[in-house]
Amino acid sequence: MKQATNDAAPKRALAAKQERSRQLRDRVIDRGRVLVEQGGFAGTSMAEIARAAGCSVGALYYRFPDKDALFDCVIEQATSSALETIRAKAAAGRYRLSTTAKAVHAVIEDFADFIQDNQGMIRVVYQRALEESRYWAVVRTTGFAMGSIWTAAILDSSDRPGDPQFRRQVRIALAHVTGVLTYAALVSEAAGSHLSREEQIHWLALVATQIIEAPPFQNTPPAQPEKPKAKRKPDRPD
Repeated sequence: MKQATNDAAPKRALAAKQERSRQLRDRVIDRGRVLVEQGGFAGTSMAEIARAAGCSVGALYYRFPDKDALFDCVIEQATSSALETIRAKAAAGRYRLSTTAKAVHAVIEDFADFIQDNQGMIRVVYQRALEESRYWAVVRTTGFAMGSIWTAAILDSSDRPGDPQFRRQVRIALAHVTGVLTYAALVSEAAGSHLSREEQIHWLALVATQIIEAPPFQNTPPAQPEKPKAKRKPDRPD
């Protein structure tokens, strides 16, 4: 019995140490996210981040070899958290509504919230992607994951869940409207940026619903113009 007690003490100490380490890591990432969102990450030193997180510079570098490693963890945590929230909403029936139009409206509301909550981070990621192509993978992966969740949710709210053409048009619609909202976050003078959030969501939901419910695109070749008939030369008189 005494031996079991002695064995348990180091395990508890290790668990407590791991928990403190996790809490410190979370504090650093939280501080990094605030800086990214405020546009101050690039101009803040690791020493300043360590001071704000309440740890030594050595402890910070032990967990994050450099600022790029910290930035990557900040982006990963932010995108993972956003996807978990969307999945939870979908599982709770947030998008399981009576019509496709209502489901689309709810989806666009939530994407608009994501853009609003992460506007600074989105700008920084796109800027970095222009300098380092690996960040495009973050953009593509996150966009695809969100689109997959919302596509499945809209299909569930419709009477055509197994229709591949319907699925395709849902994806096309979401690609268009999420692209507009992302562009508006990147360019403050973008078309539609002067609209209120509610009006912007209204028009984008209307456009998306029309794309989804439109007749399928028919890729038929354009009609060829008829060749003019050759004029017959009049017969010469004998």
